[in-house]
Amino acid sequence: DRSPRASSCSGKALCLRLCFDGGSRGNPGVAGAGAVLYDADTDATLWQGHRFVGRRATNNVAEYEGLLLGLQAVVCHFANSAQMTVQGDSHLVLNQMMRRWPVKADHLKPL
Repeated sequence: DRSPRASSCSGKALCLRLCFDGGSRGNPGVAGAGAVLYDADTDATLWQGHRFVGRRATNNVAEYEGLLLGLQAVVCHFANSAQMTVQGDSHLVLNQMMRRWPVKADHLKPL
């Protein structure tokens, strides 16, 4: 959903919205990930990127890679931004990042 929305930011210079996704064909299989950074107030695209994750990666790893790709872009290009919201379709990743669910898979812990 790219419709304009009210920002939850509190008057800071720039408020970002990070949208990420990842997927694999076969699970595990060939996988890729992507992320887009929007200005949360204007919905303007500020940055977008994608990466090849691997020939034998799980869907969960691809989802994490999408999140990491977006977070790396924030650090590199928008480090002075005060606030950011994160959107993704992976309940696993989002709930683990909010510490609602534990990260059980050892191979996901370093991500």
